[in-house]
Amino acid sequence: MVALAADHGVTELDPFYRFMCWCCQAIPEDRPPISIALGQLERQIRDFECQPSH
Repeated sequence: MVALAADHGVTELDPFYRFMCWCCQAIPEDRPPISIALGQLERQIRDFECQPSH
């Protein structure tokens, strides 16, 4: 698992994590291919807002 950077808990090293919300710590270890992941994340997580319940 890639270590999360201090800036909002995202890393610029892996594009997959760029769209992940900083408070969503449950990142699947068996993530889909980066090409597929980016396409889905750009559409689904673009407008995602962190909730305290996370």
